[in-house]
Amino acid sequence: MRFAEVAVDAAVAPDRTFSYSIPSSLEVRLGQVVRVPFGRQRLQGVVFSLPAAPQVPETRDILSTSVSVPPLTDVKLGLARWISSYYLCSLFDAAALMLPPGGRLRRSTYYSITDPPGPDGHALSPYQEKVLAFLNGRDRASEEQVTRKMGERAGQALGKLVDRGLVVRSHGWAGARVSRKTRDFVRVADAAISSPDGLPALSGRAERQAALLDHLRASGPPVLLADARKEYGSAVAALLDKGWLERETVAVDRDPLAGDVFPPARPITLTTAQDEAAAAVRAALDDASVSPRTFLLEGVTGSGKTEVYRNAVERCLALSR
Repeated sequence: MRFAEVAVDAAVAPDRTFSYSIPSSLEVRLGQVVRVPFGRQRLQGVVFSLPAAPQVPETRDILSTSVSVPPLTDVKLGLARWISSYYLCSLFDAAALMLPPGGRLRRSTYYSITDPPGPDGHALSPYQEKVLAFLNGRDRASEEQVTRKMGERAGQALGKLVDRGLVVRSHGWAGARVSRKTRDFVRVADAAISSPDGLPALSGRAERQAALLDHLRASGPPVLLADARKEYGSAVAALLDKGWLERETVAVDRDPLAGDVFPPARPITLTTAQDEAAAAVRAALDDASVSPRTFLLEGVTGSGKTEVYRNAVERCLALSR
C-alpha cells in the first residue's frame, strides 16, 4: 500500500497535511494536484510527501489526479511550507499561489428553478419575483452571478425561494476562468488529396470553393480559418461539410508585450551625490580587491536611489556579468 500526505483546500492549521492511501489504479507524484474525500466533501489537494507509513491507522483513498495542472517542484513545495509557517495560512492556500491560472477550482453554490414548479401557497415579494425572473430561462446560475446582478439581498431571497420549493440549490466545482488561447486553421483534407476525382467539377459550379482549394494547395501550410472565411465566405463551411477541408485547433502562447514599443532610455545625468555613490560601486565592480564589497544606499522615497542602481546595472552589463 502506498500513501501520500496531502494539503487540502480547507480551513486547517498551518503546515497541516492529511494522510491518504493511493489506489493501485492511480499514478501519484510529489507536488501533484489531486481530488480527495474530506468529511462529506470532495476537495482539491496538493501532495506534499509520499511517506512509507501514514499518520493515522486508517486512511481513505485519493479519488483522482489532475493531468491538466503540472506538479509543483520541490522548490515550490518548500516555498509553500515557508509561506504557510510565516503567514499562518494553510499549506494549500500557500501552494495555490504557485498553481497556473485556473488550477485552483472553487466550490460554488448554484440555483435553478424547479421543474415543474413546486407548490406555493403564498404570494412572492416584488424582489423575490425579480430573482425568480432572473433564474427563469437559465439552466442554473451561481450565487455569485445572482448577487452581482440582483444585489446583496439575493442570498436571503434565494434561501426563502428554496424553502418554498420554487428553487433548487446544488453545489459543484466552478470551472477554470482562464484557458489557453487557441486559433483555428484549415487545410486540404488527406481524402481530397488522395481522391481528387470530384475536385475538377467544382470549377464549373462552385468557383469560390475551387479557388479556396487551389489557394490552400498552393500555400502549403494551413491557413487561418478567420482569414479563409473573410476571403471565401460560405465556401469554407461547404468544403468542411464535404470533408475536403480539415479544421485544426492550435494552442497559442500569449505574449503580454506583443505590440508594445520600448524606445531606448535616454542617458541619465547623475547629481554630485549620486555620482559619488555610483563611483564607489563601480570601483568595487571593476576591482575585486576593493573594499568594502557591500553597500547600503540610504535615502527617502524620491531621493534618486534608482538612478544609482541603474548605473550599477549598466556597469555590470558592460562587464558581461
